[in-house]
Amino acid sequence: MVGVVALYTARQLLLLFALLGAAAVGLAIREWRATYPELADRLEGVDRRPETNTGRSVDRRTDPEHTLPAADPGPVDLNSATPDDLARLPGVGPSLAARIVERRQSGGTFRSIEDLRRVKGIGSVKLERLRHLVTIVE
Repeated sequence: MVGVVALYTARQLLLLFALLGAAAVGLAIREWRATYPELADRLEGVDRRPETNTGRSVDRRTDPEHTLPAADPGPVDLNSATPDDLARLPGVGPSLAARIVERRQSGGTFRSIEDLRRVKGIGSVKLERLRHLVTIVE
């Protein structure tokens, strides 16, 4: 074995084993979920409130106060909305609403809806979810 050149460095081998380990864990979780679907659903619902009188469980992460009412007159104007107005949008909580207002105050008014991408916590997926719920009025 003398003279055999190693194909990978120790650091590369460590990274390779870490990636293989992560893949193995992912496959094991997928297999476990397929074997025990009821238990997996119950564990995913741990962070939800108990069922209400309507029979629906309420997710603590999306509090009913933070959704747009059905009779909302229209999209929320990013340049004049209060933090409370913004926090009613789905997926926007009080801290993200405060960051949107802070960005508006420090960087000037929003010129397009795409400017929301400059706010920490708003990526392309969240922007697409909010696109039809917000507007820019100059």
